[in-house]
Amino acid sequence: MAELDSLLVLTRDLRAAAEAGDWERVVTLEAERGLCIERLFAELPAGNEPQLRQAILEIQSSDQEVMRLAQARRQWLGEQLQTIARGRSAVSAYRTNGGG
Repeated sequence: MAELDSLLVLTRDLRAAAEAGDWERVVTLEAERGLCIERLFAELPAGNEPQLRQAILEIQSSDQEVMRLAQARRQWLGEQLQTIARGRSAVSAYRTNGGG
């Protein structure tokens, strides 16, 4: 089942991109994977249920890890934005009080 193999490769590549912090690639791979899933289920042959079940479990596990990584990155970005905002406030206060 070539489409299933392609789906698993895309899933693994997506996870590797997330682990590397390459979020643009994650978005691209997710779009490709979505198309692959559509093709797979449009042509799903009978008799491959065990293989399909195992693939779905792997995809779910990988997706959970990607979501965890994305959440951690989102939190980090939020912290960076707060730091920038505090810096801007400090500069503004400094200027207001005659420091600049």
